[in-house]
Amino acid sequence: MKGLVALTAVGALTLAGCAGTSATPTDPSGPAGELAAAPGFDSETKTITVGSLVPVSGIWAGAVTNIQGMEAYFEQATADGGPLDGYSVVVDNQDSKYDPATAIPLFNGMKDNVSMFSMILGAPIIDALLPTMKEDNLIGVPAGIVPRFLTDENLVPTFPLLNTYHAAAVDYAANELGYGDAKFCSLVVEDIFGDAMQEAYDFAVDDLAVDTGEELRFASGTEDFTAQVSALKNDGCEVVLIGGVGMIVQQFAIKAVQLDYNPQIIASNTAYNITIATGPGADWIAEHVVYAVTGTEWDGTQAAGQPEMVEALDGLGVEIVPTANAYQTGWVNAALTTQILAKAIESGDMSRANLQEIALGELGEVDDMGMAGGPYDYGTSAADRTPPNLMSFFTVDASVPTGLALQEYNFDSSGVKDYVASLK
Repeated sequence: MKGLVALTAVGALTLAGCAGTSATPTDPSGPAGELAAAPGFDSETKTITVGSLVPVSGIWAGAVTNIQGMEAYFEQATADGGPLDGYSVVVDNQDSKYDPATAIPLFNGMKDNVSMFSMILGAPIIDALLPTMKEDNLIGVPAGIVPRFLTDENLVPTFPLLNTYHAAAVDYAANELGYGDAKFCSLVVEDIFGDAMQEAYDFAVDDLAVDTGEELRFASGTEDFTAQVSALKNDGCEVVLIGGVGMIVQQFAIKAVQLDYNPQIIASNTAYNITIATGPGADWIAEHVVYAVTGTEWDGTQAAGQPEMVEALDGLGVEIVPTANAYQTGWVNAALTTQILAKAIESGDMSRANLQEIALGELGEVDDMGMAGGPYDYGTSAADRTPPNLMSFFTVDASVPTGLALQEYNFDSSGVKDYVASLK
């Protein structure tokens, strides 16, 4: 089996994809037919190690699906005839617990042994790691970014900007759900991610000229939302954007039921979890919440990459629990990582400097396989990047595999385009 090959430490997963014996591009400075060794690349075994910082314990246990999505793609990429045929890829994931203080020493302990990072989850964590990534000439593919990271030369983003999910949700609620005359309010986490969400929300409500009310922030880790729900209800908020992670929507729903508050809720992929349709407040959530998430349903046919990914996951030999967003994030991030690594192999240079050069100037427009909001145009420099902006919308339904039922695929918001243009 080419799947889970080792459990290297508590909270650390090492996953690998293997392949055959194709010829290797030549390094002019090394023996004929061989690539020179480099950080994260073993030239003798032709093994490439990529890093990952994804929380996989506690309330984040389900995020292991991101790792499985990466593994599934790398298995395919390293198979006979794949772009990495002849090589193996090992994904070394360390459990960040979604906490920068935890992630920093984990990162420092692994950074010298990886070619690049194929996933880093969490804007606060990315922000904490970037200074060291720059010192070590390391590039990383984040699991979503906020605008301030869009042109960073050590990050190679995929998917739309995280906060544009929320701008699109405001547009969708106003123009597709019939809330153009309603009062819009927001409840957003107090951190770097929340700052970006609030910025996009403010742009969207101004762009649409809708009525607005309370704009509330909450500390990360908050579990009791009695005060916030009371304030939103008292202000007459009819549409509430919830911006946060983990179980925030369920925690809100519990208090909304208790206080008999029934607004339309708009939220994004970061506030989804696998228990959303069956856990606390599920009935209320099914009636009142719409999610912005890229791509399609688990068994959807709109995205060409979706059935391909599901088939690849089925071949891993591990239990696969249908989940929205996370497998797709791993799959798409691994696809981009593969493009960078394949170009490095072709050029005969696996050095970090060459990986970064490729990421900055040689990717061009990358197809998203219908899963990530549209093609990503990387331009010829970090400053030229244009992220995708198409968003799909889902309601909560326990009868579908992921708990999310597709309502509209690839909604095209003119407001999101305007917002992204305003960043340049």
